[in-house]
Amino acid sequence: MLERSSFGPIKHLGCGSISSLTPTAVARSSHSQSLRLPMSLPETSNKRPIREEIVDLAATLADTQAKLQQIAERIVDDDVSSWRKRYEELEKSHREAVNSAKWLRAQNIDLENKLSNYKPEMNNALTAREDAFRKLKHARKVIRDLLTERRDMSSPRSGTLTQEDIDEALDDGPGPSRSESSSSSNSSEKTVRLHLANSPSQTEGGRSSTTDSGHSASTFPRSGMVTSPARSVIRPSARGSQQPGSPLRAGPSARSFQSLTEMASRAQSPIETSSSRVQSPDVETWRVHFRNPPGVAVLQEGPITWDRLQATLNLEDDTANSLHSLVSSPDLGMKLVITHYGKKATVACLLDPILVDIPGKSYLLEWGRPRTNRKLEQYISFNKAADSAFHTFLHPPNKNYWFYVGVLEWTPIPAPVADLWTILDDSSRKQVLDILVKRTNGEVKESEIVNLLDSGALEHFWVELTAIGDPSVSFDFATEVLGRQASPFSPSSGRRAAGVKE
Repeated sequence: MLERSSFGPIKHLGCGSISSLTPTAVARSSHSQSLRLPMSLPETSNKRPIREEIVDLAATLADTQAKLQQIAERIVDDDVSSWRKRYEELEKSHREAVNSAKWLRAQNIDLENKLSNYKPEMNNALTAREDAFRKLKHARKVIRDLLTERRDMSSPRSGTLTQEDIDEALDDGPGPSRSESSSSSNSSEKTVRLHLANSPSQTEGGRSSTTDSGHSASTFPRSGMVTSPARSVIRPSARGSQQPGSPLRAGPSARSFQSLTEMASRAQSPIETSSSRVQSPDVETWRVHFRNPPGVAVLQEGPITWDRLQATLNLEDDTANSLHSLVSSPDLGMKLVITHYGKKATVACLLDPILVDIPGKSYLLEWGRPRTNRKLEQYISFNKAADSAFHTFLHPPNKNYWFYVGVLEWTPIPAPVADLWTILDDSSRKQVLDILVKRTNGEVKESEIVNLLDSGALEHFWVELTAIGDPSVSFDFATEVLGRQASPFSPSSGRRAAGVKE
């Protein structure tokens, strides 16, 4: 190594003469060169690897940055493509839904057109079918009554029909079974015929001849009163030949009345048993009306406007709104709101009542769906837990005011007459249908209600009304709360109070 170092400078000094160098100069020069070369070699060897490493690191960073840039661009491209694909799928689904809606709308219009074309024929067919069934049931009932009256079925002659043949012929087919229909020869029911008068008949002195329990005629707006012509038009000969279990028959003068209903009510007579057909001498008279107060009412105060009702009873806005909403509600069933007047009394407000009266008893009658009737019964029973009797306000149909009829006990009861709708005649059905159609505000047509009643989808709901023992409670409420101008109640005054005719 020294030799290479010593000869290196000599070669480097090629521009001078070798002979001019003395041995001492050569030696000094060789020594100085040998001292400088070893110090410069490590410096050169260290600088070159650092530069290379820096270059390599820079290249690595550049590659990494390029890869990161590629990854970022790929992620962005993937997100955009996925969202674009999702958007296209949603747009496609939207177009399909719009097209389906258009197709369904066209189908709906087509079906509505077909329905409108066939609806008159269908309604006519349904009406004719219902009329035919009613006529058939009426004819069968008349035949049963005639056969029961003649009592000829117990001893059939040879060659005549037997009892089984007659029952089979009189079977109602798809309608109610024989056990549920009107009375046959072995039935335990009696028939009561009622007739609807055009107006209450008044005797001299103003006393109504249609009252059965001493209650006076009402001052509700004029409406149909129900009387029993059997009291005045039964022929003496017919009474003499009347069988004990046969129904009473009205004479020709009964044609001046409109027949309201025929009700089977033998279950109400305590003197009849399942094995006998003994009829009570006083046939029960059922009065069905829509605008008169119940027969058990002890007074009548009114008319009372809506504003006065809310002011005098201190009705809250929610209660008043609920009461007003019943007027526009299309639901079938009893339109009833029960609230409280302070802490003293419970108040029941009923719109468009259907009332049924017999001597000594009064009922509220409604038709509704079974679930609605159950909720209504629970509603009344819940409020009876706080107060057994309600201060009752009635709103007659087609009027815009209320009447207070006193404190009455409300008791939901089982139907005293089974299948009432099937035994109503045409005129009575028409009145009931008018009330029910009005309650729906015309949203449910009469034919639909008839179908619901005939099929049993609408069931009748009965509430018995009973006057409390102390009538002064009603008069005090009318005087103190409603501002009734009358003297305090006394036994001598009885029902002869202001606003009640005797």
